[in-house]
Amino acid sequence: MDKKKKFTRPLLLALALHLSVLLLFALSALVKPEQAEEPKPEPEIIHATMIDTASLQAQAEAIKQTEAAEKAKAEAVEETKQAQVEAAEKAKAEAAEQAK
Repeated sequence: MDKKKKFTRPLLLALALHLSVLLLFALSALVKPEQAEEPKPEPEIIHATMIDTASLQAQAEAIKQTEAAEKAKAEAVEETKQAQVEAAEKAKAEAAEQAK
């Protein structure tokens, strides 16, 4: 009998502890806290512009033609300058020959 009295109190404490833990689990399953809804972000509106590739190609061709015309003009100016320089040198050479 001494053993029964010796283990009665710890047995009751353990039983009370287990029952309280089970009760807390049951209460936590039954009672759910309200979840605050997060505000949904507003969708980003994209403003797009449609571009016609034919017009882009036409613009590119126009730019290429303009660049080619400018290059040809620059070459013509360079040739003119070169011709003037050669003419001046030739005139100097002729003047030097006539002076001799």
